[in-house]
This record gives sequence, C-alpha cells and structure tokens, in this order.
Amino acid sequence: MILQSISPFPILGSTPLGQAEGLLAGYAVEGKGADLQGYIHEWGGNVDAVLALVSHIRNQKQEPVTLISPAHSQGLIRKLTEAEISKVEGFLGLIKIVNPEMFFQKIIRNAKLEWGIENFNLEYKDGFYYYGIGDAQFKTDQESDIIKIIFGPLKPSKLADHGKELNEILDRIFPIEMWVWGWDSI
Repeated sequence: MILQSISPFPILGSTPLGQAEGLLAGYAVEGKGADLQGYIHEWGGNVDAVLALVSHIRNQKQEPVTLISPAHSQGLIRKLTEAEISKVEGFLGLIKIVNPEMFFQKIIRNAKLEWGIENFNLEYKDGFYYYGIGDAQFKTDQESDIIKIIFGPLKPSKLADHGKELNEILDRIFPIEMWVWGWDSI
C-alpha cells in the first residue's frame, strides 16, 4: 500500500506494492508538509516490502528520496548498504534554544545542586557558545554543537575530547534528563 494525499488525511491508494497475500506487508509515507518533500519519514513492515515501496516512490518521483531510519533498524540498513545506497548518519533535530541565558543558568544551577559542580561555565556571548570548567574552556559558533552536547543522544565525551576532568563532568551532566520536572517548560 502507498499512502498518498494532498490533504491532512491520507487516502489509501491501491497497488500491489506493500502487500503479501492480500495483507498489508509494509507502508511508506513521503512528503508530509513542505519540509519533508523527498523524505520517507513514516514507514513500517517487512524489509522487502519497505524496499519495494522505496523503489516505487523513487521511480514515481523520478528523483532521489531519503529514507529516515532509526539506528536500530539494522535489517533495513544492512539491505540498503548491500545495495550500495548512500548512508548519512545524523540526528533529527527539532530543538531551538530561544533564550540561551535563561536556559544555561538553569543548567548551571542544576550542575551545582544535583552534582555539586561549582565551577561549570556555559554561556552564549557575541555569537559564540562557551562551556567548560576553570581554564578548560571550549567555544563554538554552532548552535548544533551545543544542542548535541546538552540533548544527546551521545555522551559529550563521544562528540569531542575535552580532557579527562571535563569529559567526566560533561558526561555526568549531559545529556539532560528530559523527564526531570521543569526541563520541558523552559
């Protein structure tokens, strides 16, 4: 089955793709909204059905498509790799820090109260993000770097070597625990 629609409610198209013995074996949704044109962002089913649907969507569009897949979809990733389909690893990032001063103050306060870390620095000034302890200060002009450190999913020490002491501190603080009351309302 292929889900196709120009409205918010999908219309079930009829095609033998994605079906096995008359039962739904897979589905794939491409192009929900202006920002996901050319992206298969919702899919499921057995690997062969999903691959057939990806191929069908690509043939219909007559242009490349990107399949968004979590890292744990190892069977699908293995099949795509065997077919020499290009792979780009990354994270979906729908996070924007709108008030860095207030947000960073909360992180620093939590580092002091929760972890007893008194000398942790995290600030945004003149287009740069600064973080560290004492003389071990790092800076970046990329908001995405700070977002990866704060929100993960990897531990900061896996992103860059900040030195033994700072790696231990950053890995203790980050990624922040989003289920802690109040983090979701900053």
